Amino acid sequence: MPGDNAHRAALQKSLDDIINGRPVELPQEVFVQQNVRPGRVYDADGRSVGVKYEVVDASDLITSNRDDLTINPDFPQELQPRDRTRALSQDQIAGIASNLQPERLGFSNDAGSGAPVVGPDGLVESGNGRVLALRRAFQQDGPQANSYRNFLRSQNFDIEGIQNPVLIARRVTDLEDRVGFVTAANRSTAMKMGAAEQAIADGRLIDGPMLDRLEGGDVRGAGNAAFTRDFMSKLPRAEQGSLIDKDGFLSQEGERRVTAALMGRAYGEPTLLGRTLEDTDNNIKAIGSALADASGPWAKMRDAVARGEIPAGMDVTQDLLDAVSVVMRARDEGRTVSDLVNQAEMFGGPGELAKIMARAMFSDADLKRPVGRARLAAFLKDFADEAMKNDAGPRLFGDALEAPDILKSSLERVGRNDLLRVAEDRLTPEAADKLAADPQTAEASIMDAERLIADNEERQLGPIGEQPAAKPDVKPILVDIGDGRGERDLADILREADEEIAAGKEIEACTIGSAAE
Repeated sequence: MPGDNAHRAALQKSLDDIINGRPVELPQEVFVQQNVRPGRVYDADGRSVGVKYEVVDASDLITSNRDDLTINPDFPQELQPRDRTRALSQDQIAGIASNLQPERLGFSNDAGSGAPVVGPDGLVESGNGRVLALRRAFQQDGPQANSYRNFLRSQNFDIEGIQNPVLIARRVTDLEDRVGFVTAANRSTAMKMGAAEQAIADGRLIDGPMLDRLEGGDVRGAGNAAFTRDFMSKLPRAEQGSLIDKDGFLSQEGERRVTAALMGRAYGEPTLLGRTLEDTDNNIKAIGSALADASGPWAKMRDAVARGEIPAGMDVTQDLLDAVSVVMRARDEGRTVSDLVNQAEMFGGPGELAKIMARAMFSDADLKRPVGRARLAAFLKDFADEAMKNDAGPRLFGDALEAPDILKSSLERVGRNDLLRVAEDRLTPEAADKLAADPQTAEASIMDAERLIADNEERQLGPIGEQPAAKPDVKPILVDIGDGRGERDLADILREADEEIAAGKEIEACTIGSAAE
């Protein structure tokens, strides 16, 4: 008979495996008859354990908490890394019970998902929340419980005579470090994003209506409960555990996550966010903290620009980022901030608006004494708030205000009269034209260019007088001065300028000579 032949072949193979020291692989039908299936699950550290899938009654499982979520004294608490008494855990269990998805409680190679992992002694090692949710579904005796029972039947498990059947992965591999396995089994296996990546990704979750619910800069304030609740609802439930405390309020980690998201929404610049959120030894801590404090109003201002509610020119984020970049660059290169702030714009220096914003980060004319976090944040918040008042619609009286006007009024309100005078001298069309036509400005630009070239050569060849490096070719500084010719070597631009000046002087001399004749 074919069935007998197959049986004898399987038996012979098993005998050969035993004789040769190989694992014995039994046919699946053997396990189906015994109402168990073999399997293997992995924890977050990549460690695997053998399991057998079987159906038991929910009452036979020892969970870390009772059904009312009070702590179970019969369960070793060192095997429960989570606090299941917290408000968030209660919400999670209620959510799973009311929206039970049986297929997600079946076979899985991940110890943190699928059927709960249970030790030989009946202790639930991973999946206490899942078991508690199933018990609640059985207590409610609704369609969720019936759907789960039908799922087990569809997987060929015999559940007759079991009042509250639960599919479990019974661990069969012995463990030397049970606590270590349980801890790793309750961690996510996904690689976490960096803080800057997370901030930008989270920032995209904050839409206009959510921003409208934001009141002030204190995300933990009572007035921002609706905002934080909306934000949390956008995050995966598995990530919410560490962001909410046991009373259901935003934890310190939650506050950092929400603030970082607002920074991502407000500024969206990976380098800046990486420096302020990831680098513990960064050199712009006070500036970064001020940017964090002002991120809410700034994000609102940018959103209003995007919606066309205020003029596009109100969004001076790039000028702000340029100002911060100047400070970072100066400190990274060991140079003075004033040296870079005063550098000509065409040679990589900041624009006039960015220069004023950079100066606002310091309390002295030499840009050596940084202002405090609160004072800088007050200036940035004031600018954002005032910009929001300048609607983009038609005006009955006067012209619409522009960003420099808002900037000057904000400087005045925060007591920066020293900068107000500088802004009034530089942030007007007349001042810009006068500055461009001033011979001293051209001379300063040439001096900036010569200094840049000299610094570039020194960095690549070493100080003057020292033996040059093995490769004497100096990588040029490429600059686009907006003449339609694209990026060119700065040294060539200076050479052309010198030739034009010389030609101009020669023409002038010829003209004077002809007139004299």
